[in-house]
Amino acid sequence: MTLLGIIAVIAASGWIVLATFRRFRSRRYSLVWRVITVLLSAAGLALGIWLVTREYLVSPTERMAGYPFPVGGYEFIGGRWLGGLVSQFVLLALAADVLAGLALCLLPLRLAQLIVERRLPHASP
Repeated sequence: MTLLGIIAVIAASGWIVLATFRRFRSRRYSLVWRVITVLLSAAGLALGIWLVTREYLVSPTERMAGYPFPVGGYEFIGGRWLGGLVSQFVLLALAADVLAGLALCLLPLRLAQLIVERRLPHASP
């Protein structure tokens, strides 16, 4: 079930990101829109990297790294946290976490694009 969730997040996030940037190639947008896109993309990448490094306790002796999909884990053994538990889908989980952060930041811009294009169907924003 985890693999299907990872694939679904990658597909949905990838669609949001690609649809947003595809509109910039097909229509002319002002410089303000492009600057906002760059800023939101940078914030999205930062959020995605933060999601990958996010650690949380699963149980008192187990800690996972990466959210919403764990990429690794730690066990509390002998008074110390020992790392080394790695997800079997680590590369896909890493991509899903980063793309989820990027898509979360670009989603408001995509919605704004849709609203502006519906109000002004023949004019460029």
